[in-house]
Amino acid sequence: MTYGRDLHTFHSNEDTMKPEVNPIYPPPTILQSSVNANRWSGLPLQHGQCASAGKWEGQPFDSYWISVIKKGKNITRLHAGQRSREVFFEPGAICAYPSGQHWDHLEFKGEVEAIQAQFEMDGLLDIDKIANKSHRIRSSFACFKDKTVEWLLTSLLLELKNGVSNGHLYVESLSVALQARLIAIESAPPRRANPTRLAGSLAAALEKYIEDRLDTALTIAELSAQLSTSRSHFAACFKETFGQSVHRYVTERRVQRAKVLLAKGEEIAQTALLCGFATQSHFTETFRRSTGQTPATFRRENRHQTTFLP
Repeated sequence: MTYGRDLHTFHSNEDTMKPEVNPIYPPPTILQSSVNANRWSGLPLQHGQCASAGKWEGQPFDSYWISVIKKGKNITRLHAGQRSREVFFEPGAICAYPSGQHWDHLEFKGEVEAIQAQFEMDGLLDIDKIANKSHRIRSSFACFKDKTVEWLLTSLLLELKNGVSNGHLYVESLSVALQARLIAIESAPPRRANPTRLAGSLAAALEKYIEDRLDTALTIAELSAQLSTSRSHFAACFKETFGQSVHRYVTERRVQRAKVLLAKGEEIAQTALLCGFATQSHFTETFRRSTGQTPATFRRENRHQTTFLP
């Protein structure tokens, strides 16, 4: 589960920061917040806990924000226009979004705790670089893991809890380091004339086409035919748009769907079939490489904690 305006919206003046009405129900519990901290010199920060199940009506974010799951697991179903997707969140999962609206509404089940930091638009030197790449990559509700980002957010929270025990310069240094790390992760290379990014409507339609056919043997020839272009040009445009190859994108989506199905208690063989893997052994090996666990281990550890809504 991710956090943004579901907890607080932060304003540019730390002295006047006030929480707005939550569009999330039931409202999350705020465990720690820089809103109430004296002389906090770091990024606006908070530590929150969501309920075991709920929903969130989408609203635009007025700043770039990042969130890392610290405890618990859940499954979130997001809806944006005609697209719908289920995402499995676990400790270490990080989500980052620029300002704007990224979904219409979502439902979640599974209690998690998360740390969230927000950046005002004038508080990040290279915000345009981050926003452009982040919107391109994260448009499919992706999440990622990065030990450095997780450590920096955890360290900021520890300083908040301990009353800035290591001094304000240390807190400011952590905040600057976090921004620099995000720039390093998100900055895109200079854009080339060719290949070009797919238009937003085409990218959304392609995402939906793939999502609806994850249980089939998708090919680049089939996908390129949807856009009436050659396979080589399609593959290049796809990577420019989504930041990864067709094969890697489809594999990640299949593994993500498998996580959801296994957490619901689906049998391994049936999960392999529903996720488009030719054999159970291929599914097991792909899943293990991606998650570090076998499907059986993942299912055993998560099925009773994150059973999603029927």
